[in-house]
Amino acid sequence: MVKYFLGNLPPAEERQLEELFFADDRLFDCLQATKEKLVDDYLHERLNQEDRALFERNFLGSPPQREQVEFARALMNKLSQFP
Repeated sequence: MVKYFLGNLPPAEERQLEELFFADDRLFDCLQATKEKLVDDYLHERLNQEDRALFERNFLGSPPQREQVEFARALMNKLSQFP
């Protein structure tokens, strides 16, 4: 599923995954959890160089996803101010 968010799936597999997660709530929830972990890994610099470049090019290329990352970054920064 990480490959989906990194834009690293062949178009046919991407369409198939999208069809599946729209039809299966559990799969959709898993996809959302994967996305949240990917954002967290990006913000904590836990992605390798290749995945980081893919994330920045593909995931951050979408304004709503870029806003999600900026919100997560702001929240992370705010929470780090508390002991």
